[in-house]
Amino acid sequence: MFVPGRRGVIRLTLTAALCAIAIPSHADINGFSNFTLSGTNPTVSGNTLQITSNDRYFAANSAFNNDQQSIGAFNAHFTYQLGPLGSNATDGFSPADGFAFVLQNSTNGVSAVGDSGGAHGADIDHSAVLDFNIFSPRGVGTTVYSNGNSSGSFDPTGDVNLASGDVIDVSLAYQHDLLTAVLTDTATNEVFTTNYAVDIASSVGGPNAYVGFTGGTGGGTSDQFIRDFTFTPQAVPEASTVVTLALLSMGGLIVLRRRRTTAA
Repeated sequence: MFVPGRRGVIRLTLTAALCAIAIPSHADINGFSNFTLSGTNPTVSGNTLQITSNDRYFAANSAFNNDQQSIGAFNAHFTYQLGPLGSNATDGFSPADGFAFVLQNSTNGVSAVGDSGGAHGADIDHSAVLDFNIFSPRGVGTTVYSNGNSSGSFDPTGDVNLASGDVIDVSLAYQHDLLTAVLTDTATNEVFTTNYAVDIASSVGGPNAYVGFTGGTGGGTSDQFIRDFTFTPQAVPEASTVVTLALLSMGGLIVLRRRRTTAA
């Protein structure tokens, strides 16, 4: 039987400490095959959700997975693309309005959908929302809010333009009440990263919630596509566990340093 030396023990201790920070589970959601579609006209084709379309003004749509998910900590990923403007782009308001990644325990369950226009269908009770706006007069960007209480303002996303028509890769990570969003324009390779402090469990009223998307149009319209969606709950240890493992790792390093000093 192999017994690791002191250096091997230290390596194993460090590895354990790092792995314990976030222990991944399997992807509970992979694609849109188990979703309920509500509202005016959302559609699913293969691995693509079209959350709004060019031919419907003042539409509010939603798409939620039929099974509640653990939302204490998670990773999520999808791509977003604004389609070409339709012939109605001469309305002076297109493209509009936007979409949202939503976790919710609404009284309407998987059929929940909010208002059209600037609400993006996301003003839902018992919800936590990462909202994406493409209507330029309001500012192209993102924001986070709970229970439909949007401030109506959006944070710019740097050199990543949500309304460019490029495929935007969106990676989300949430733990310890911090949501990190990494947006990458796959055409220009520009990257934008932002963090939002949000207590999702308090917002949705529990450790589990329905997960999905909403979208809306108003006086302007747009084809908005969301593809390759995955949602993976994460098992995150208590902070005391992480601290303990970190101290063990530091102790191992101290032992190694003392051994080297003695040998010298």
